[in-house]
Amino acid sequence: MNLGEFMLIIDFHLHVTKVDEYNEWFLDWVRRLYGEEGLANLQTVLASPQGLLTFMDEQGIDYVVALAVYGHNGSPSPEPPQVLPRIGEECR
Repeated sequence: MNLGEFMLIIDFHLHVTKVDEYNEWFLDWVRRLYGEEGLANLQTVLASPQGLLTFMDEQGIDYVVALAVYGHNGSPSPEPPQVLPRIGEECR
C-alpha cells in the first residue's frame, strides 16, 4: 500500500524569502554545505512563485503554511505588510 495515496504532505513552516535578502554569512554557509550548485538551486526555487511550486511538487509537498514574517538569523525581518503580497503570489 502506498500511503501517499491517502495522506497529504504539509510543510508547516515556510519563510517567504528571496535569495538577495539573505545575509552574506548565510549564503556562505549554503555554499560550504551544498556548493555553488546548491546555492544556484536555492536561487531557482526562490526566484518566482512557480519555482517554489515546482520544488514543492518535486518533493511531494501538497501544501505549505507560509509565515507572515520571514525574519530569522539568515535574513532581515520586515513587517508583515511587506511579506503578505509575496505570500499571495505563492498561492496556487
